[in-house]
Amino acid sequence: MKNKNIIIAAVIAVVLVAGVILISRQASVKKVAKAPARAAAVKKKAPSAPAKPVISKGKGALTVKITDSKNRDAVRRIQAFKVAGGRSSIRVATLMSNRMQELQPGSYDLEIEMVPAVIYKGVTVDAGKETVENIGQMTGALKLSALNAQKKEANYPVRVLYPNSTYIVTALSTNKREVEILPGVYDIEVGTAPRLVKKGVKVESGKETFLELGCMTGSLVVRAVDETNKDVRYGVRIKNSEAGEKAVSAATNKPVEILEGSYTVEVAAAPVQTQKDVKVKAGEETKILFVVKKPEIPKKPAATKEPAAVQKTPQAR
Repeated sequence: MKNKNIIIAAVIAVVLVAGVILISRQASVKKVAKAPARAAAVKKKAPSAPAKPVISKGKGALTVKITDSKNRDAVRRIQAFKVAGGRSSIRVATLMSNRMQELQPGSYDLEIEMVPAVIYKGVTVDAGKETVENIGQMTGALKLSALNAQKKEANYPVRVLYPNSTYIVTALSTNKREVEILPGVYDIEVGTAPRLVKKGVKVESGKETFLELGCMTGSLVVRAVDETNKDVRYGVRIKNSEAGEKAVSAATNKPVEILEGSYTVEVAAAPVQTQKDVKVKAGEETKILFVVKKPEIPKKPAATKEPAAVQKTPQAR
């Protein structure tokens, strides 16, 4: 009888312990489920307002906002000139675009480092305040690509000029990174032989002007040999057949890269030899041959013998 009571008591104890464990697990699950609700409550809090910039006593601040052709923040150097009278201003500070800079209160003219440079006038800075000049997008992008006579990417020098003038706006190279430039109409001069000029190239704000020039040049080899079929070296002048203008100077037996066209070729032999209407095609090699007289080697002058010294005979006294 006692054994039966002991077994019943042990079963009851096990049931009670299992119930306590089950209740504690349910409570912990409820707490974990409530945790995301607290996190969500934290996320719902309103973001704090950005702190106002601290400006030194007696000063103001200036921020000039500028974007490039792709509407990204542009880094530009700016010279600040404080207006000193009706016709003059004095440079007082250098600042960078899209960054706040403290300045003395007053009226300013700004010289912005663009291509070409820009003067921005009438900016007022007040004490204890930040003046924000949002100039926005000022430039377009210009890029050129070209292939050489072997139809590979060529790095020709390029000059950007004001229309119908020799005033240079900026310089760049073909197949290099684009240049940011103010909107306008420009002449483009490519440093091939002879020079290639593209007139009236339009650049628009916020857009890329891409000039794909392709393959424009061919290779010209001027070979010169003497009567024995031996290569001889002479200077070569290549002229444009139509205009008669000198296109390029070269040397015999060496290839020269030149724009597609028709040329007159002169070899500076004695006498001068000429071939007219030599056709050069883009992406091709043109060879021409000159047979010239073998240059004469100047003879050295024969050495002259000095006369023997005449001995003076003493005079009789």
